[in-house]
Amino acid sequence: MFDFLPPLYTISKLSNWNQLVSLSLNNCQVEQINFVSAFQQISELHLQSNNIEDLSPLTGLIKLTYLNLKTNKVKCLHPISNLINLTKLDVNTNHIQDLISLRQLKMLRTLDIGYNSHIDIWGLQLLHSLVNLKMNRCEIADLSPIINLINLKYLTANENQLTQINVLHNLKVLQFIDLQYNYVLNKKPYQYVKDKWLSSMQRELNISDNQVTNLSPISNLVSITFLNQLSKNSIVNIFPIQQFINLKVLVCFNYNVFNYKSKQYIWYFSCKVLLQSYIFKRGIKYDY
Repeated sequence: MFDFLPPLYTISKLSNWNQLVSLSLNNCQVEQINFVSAFQQISELHLQSNNIEDLSPLTGLIKLTYLNLKTNKVKCLHPISNLINLTKLDVNTNHIQDLISLRQLKMLRTLDIGYNSHIDIWGLQLLHSLVNLKMNRCEIADLSPIINLINLKYLTANENQLTQINVLHNLKVLQFIDLQYNYVLNKKPYQYVKDKWLSSMQRELNISDNQVTNLSPISNLVSITFLNQLSKNSIVNIFPIQQFINLKVLVCFNYNVFNYKSKQYIWYFSCKVLLQSYIFKRGIKYDY
């Protein structure tokens, strides 16, 4: 990969390097990307943290498999609608309003649309190859558009306006769900966790900041290995989940929770320092 660091003085000469296959221009104060149209062989392009709005120069780069546009000023994705070889796309922190232009990107496996306020996600319906979908802080209230994404394993939907996630019943291979800072437990508490699909498939669950008071309804999720996190809820005890024999880490930074010291609950943490020490000693690769 050819990687430029700011400030970028040689941008006008880049068009002569038409055999480039990978290029990083992250944080280079780039506004116009006309020069990239010459890179017909490029497969990986990083343009993170710039001031890019117009994506039309990308239209002909059909060999692109990874495109990083995080933190720019992009409003319209239509210019990349024909990049059918894309497998990974990051448009986090832009000004995108809809995803209709992505409908033909059938090879997409990883997509990050986080921090695009009021975005319409109906354009995701046909992206059946998606494995990893991140859409945090998008002001989303309805997950219906992803009901048929049957290959989805990782879903990050924290900081939205979700009240129910029953539409996820069809996603049989889900292993990770992040629902932090939502309202999924307000109207019909835990209705969704009673289902067999979640009981057998779920590996990691984040339900912090959801006004949870009782853990009894999730006592059947015996496959859980990471329960991350229960902080900022109103839980008073963790007895209902003592049968989680596969649980490695439970994060629960609640002051009102009984502080278990028994060796039976070595995976429980009410103190972040203790948690970090625990995962470090055991070589658990996880970022809290």
